[in-house]
Amino acid sequence: MAEVEALWGAEPDTPDGDKLDVLITLIEAYEARHHPIAPPDPVEAILFRMEQAGLRRKDLEPYIG
Repeated sequence: MAEVEALWGAEPDTPDGDKLDVLITLIEAYEARHHPIAPPDPVEAILFRMEQAGLRRKDLEPYIG
């Protein structure tokens, strides 16, 4: 991660930018394999977002009936 931080902001299509791309790809693959995150329950995700935005169920009626 220290190497990624050092390379963060590197210009694309440069040696440092290419190295950053490879490191990020490797980190994403490792995390997907060793620490997968299951998708949230759709209803729970909607309710969570509504709570964040201060919305009520009635506020969604014009959009979804």
